[in-house]
Amino acid sequence: MSAAVRSVSLRIVPAQPDGAVRRVHLLMRQRETLRPLFRSAWDNLAARFDTDELEGWATGVLALADVNAGPSCLVAFWNISRNQPTEEGIAPLIVAAHTATNVCRHAGAKAAAATIKSVAVARRILGAGPGLARWWRTMDDLALRAPESVESAASRMGEILSVGNISSFENFVAAGLKLAAGDKRRRLAFFTLQDELARRLLERAAAGVGFAEAERQTKAFVTSLWGRSPCCAVFRPAPARRHNAAPESRDR
Repeated sequence: MSAAVRSVSLRIVPAQPDGAVRRVHLLMRQRETLRPLFRSAWDNLAARFDTDELEGWATGVLALADVNAGPSCLVAFWNISRNQPTEEGIAPLIVAAHTATNVCRHAGAKAAAATIKSVAVARRILGAGPGLARWWRTMDDLALRAPESVESAASRMGEILSVGNISSFENFVAAGLKLAAGDKRRRLAFFTLQDELARRLLERAAAGVGFAEAERQTKAFVTSLWGRSPCCAVFRPAPARRHNAAPESRDR
């Protein structure tokens, strides 16, 4: 083993006596099967980020542990942590941990793990800027309003995001929530893409159909499907959100 590798694994990071870093290390000492995987992620991060940043990351790990996210979720989080580019900072990982905690709280551990795993797909398509932050917020909202559908949607994220546009993703989720309303079975069919309307919405978005036209076509489809015209708009654009940074070109 080279001296460079040894220096990484032996690096000592100062920790507050009651801080998150110390607490998470004590917790992992009790998890024999998880300890090597945690240590691998920790050594990677400790070589690249400072003490305060690592404290924030450890707080996120503890939040996941506190909601019983489970080994699969923790391992998935450590995997994306190892792959986080240094130049992008550790903040996206902290956001991921706390949002996944919310997902777990509302939709369960499997949904949280699936969401964390799908972030690699979202990041590849949407980039690492405001689009990804909006994706996390949308998944958080989906877990709150349609918890049974989160795991299925996450597992099909490549298809749902095939348009490569965060606004289309937000509109797709808003449409599914509005169309299915309180019908869990229909929501699940929509977000597993078994619902014909869900597939049509994605096809129209991929074809570049404008929202007004998509709404008109959707109303016509719903009328033919249910035998009556919807009494109100079937879906509506997601409300504009404020961002400190300028939106990415792909978000427009």
